[in-house]
Amino acid sequence: MEFLVNFNELLELNLILFSRNNLRKNVVVNFVEFTVGINVSITEIDFDEFGNRDDLIASGTLEINETAGWDHNIKWCCRIDHMGIRHKSET
Repeated sequence: MEFLVNFNELLELNLILFSRNNLRKNVVVNFVEFTVGINVSITEIDFDEFGNRDDLIASGTLEINETAGWDHNIKWCCRIDHMGIRHKSET
């Protein structure tokens, strides 16, 4: 399952805000219901220095947001795996 994200919403180097609700549309516009531990692929549209599309990508698992800061209204986060965030061209 692939979802669009904004990698500027990182809480930690490997934790990103994901969803306020238990349902969210994936990139093919199907609704997906979340449970703890679901594996997802996350993508942000990006371009290289020449204007060629080279999206940022990562994979991870969903977990309940346990932070108490400005992001407390977000229910779900994605814990990014050991591969980290990279450009699609790097895979």
